[in-house]
Amino acid sequence: MRLRIAGVHFWAIDRSLVQQEKRASARRKSRGRNHDQHPTSKGKNTEMRPAETHIKLAALWLFILLNIIFRDLHQFVMPGFLETIMTGQFNGMEITAELMLIGGMVVSVPISMVPLSLVLERRFARPLTFVAALITTVTMTPPAPIDLDDAYHLALQLIAMAAIVVMAWRWKPAPIVADVHYT
Repeated sequence: MRLRIAGVHFWAIDRSLVQQEKRASARRKSRGRNHDQHPTSKGKNTEMRPAETHIKLAALWLFILLNIIFRDLHQFVMPGFLETIMTGQFNGMEITAELMLIGGMVVSVPISMVPLSLVLERRFARPLTFVAALITTVTMTPPAPIDLDDAYHLALQLIAMAAIVVMAWRWKPAPIVADVHYT
């Protein structure tokens, strides 16, 4: 019900609707299904709500990106790393503008997969995920000298990449809903 007082519209609460909601809530509570209760609170409803596949994929791509970033940040604090980079050489390779461009292009693959996983339909996102996973997996393996933190981050990234591939492989198409018009 809408009220108009001094030219301002107000919505008045219909008491019968409030009473109906209270009765419905009481029925749910008596059956042990309290939907008003937060899932993390104590009680019977403590299940996690399932996330859609595209949200899980975006989260895993973000997880991989954060591991790449923190691994690289960790390298900067290692003794002698900055001095080595300043010479223009790294692991016996000359650091050139072309090499930096290739590195930027390679890291843009997982970066772009975060939003693309969220906005693309399954029929486009699924094959793109397989291609991006292949490119990212091939390029994430480090050159020969590997230390403990590199191995740790690489293991996390490979586990997340395996989860991405399995999830994309098992991604079922959305059910077709008939468009019904009532006249």
